[in-house]
Amino acid sequence: MNIKRMKWILSFMLADAIGLIPENITIAHGDVDGMASAAIVKRARGDSYVVFSGPRSVSKMLGMIRRKHKIFIVDVAINPSALSEITRKLKRLKEKGSEITWIDHHPWTKEAIETIGRYAEIHVKEEKSAARLVMEILNPEDEVSRKIAEIADDADTAEYSMEISRLYRAGSRGSKLRKRIVDLMAEGKFMDEELEEKLKNSMEKEGKSRTDVNYQFLTTSSGKKFVLIDLRPSGGPGSVIAKELCLKEDFDFALVIFSCEKFSLYRCKGSENLSKVCEEYEGGGHPYACGGRIKMPFYRKILCKILGKGYRPPEIDELIERVRKLNEEASSDNNDKC
Repeated sequence: MNIKRMKWILSFMLADAIGLIPENITIAHGDVDGMASAAIVKRARGDSYVVFSGPRSVSKMLGMIRRKHKIFIVDVAINPSALSEITRKLKRLKEKGSEITWIDHHPWTKEAIETIGRYAEIHVKEEKSAARLVMEILNPEDEVSRKIAEIADDADTAEYSMEISRLYRAGSRGSKLRKRIVDLMAEGKFMDEELEEKLKNSMEKEGKSRTDVNYQFLTTSSGKKFVLIDLRPSGGPGSVIAKELCLKEDFDFALVIFSCEKFSLYRCKGSENLSKVCEEYEGGGHPYACGGRIKMPFYRKILCKILGKGYRPPEIDELIERVRKLNEEASSDNNDKC
């Protein structure tokens, strides 16, 4: 954990302990859909403290909340390995009097629904985006919320046919930009000159990074062809790059290495359930698109960041081999998902 993150955790816990955090807290995924979902919650329920999290880290965020709140968790899937830990945190919060609503469009196991349902109001349903589900549940008559859901649909299906969804995606990598986007959507303004300039600059940088993409084609043990896209050390728009390659090349799915810590899988064709792989790497998502975390010793992480593509730590090689071998298991129908 870096110093900046530690300072934020301490400041949040102190602010919550002395009552400075608003009654409503929204925990959302950090992509366009998560931002859109958080914005709809704000429109429907008023002022809300928004934090961004994921399938594994959501338990840590829940553990930081010390007082009674109305908590909305949106567009965050459940990682099976974190289920018991999340359950303990939710139980503690409910005993303190907190009201918890969890709205998600990712697949959940029956066990997760039954267990989490004891302590939270759960809405799990397959939709193009979580924001659409949030809108239908919390604010179905609001035209602005409907427009927000349309942006989320466009982004979370990786269509990106709307300029604003492309701009928002460029702003999904920094917490300050994310919160500004959430606030503007919640106000029904969507964009201002300052934000547009920052997002366009970010898109321009991403465009330059896409001209020098390092990728190679590999094959799974079951004969499926996949592309390895290495975006280290600076990352980039992995979903967009994968989709562009899908249109030009013939392969089944893409493994995108964003950094020495994060990766994603994107399905190009077929019916492989890629989320099984991501769940084993403390992540989650959809069967067709998901993400996970790469763990390695600190010294390797430093080398990885400094040397970029010039150094591939064994943990990344292990991930690649895991993808090769687990693809057969991941492609089988997961009948206990709802």
